[in-house]
Amino acid sequence: MTDYDRGKRAMKIKLTSVYVDNQENALRFYTDVLGFTKKADFSNGPYRWLTVGLG
Repeated sequence: MTDYDRGKRAMKIKLTSVYVDNQENALRFYTDVLGFTKKADFSNGPYRWLTVGLG
């Protein structure tokens, strides 16, 4: 039996990036459907950076 099988090494995702075509729809999906909270919303000209997280 490996350490993973014994539950000693549970994998956790700490950070990931997802590129989307429509940020308004993506924000609505992640917050309303999946229950994430909007953490940051920055714009720089035509570019926008959204950050969501749990809690």
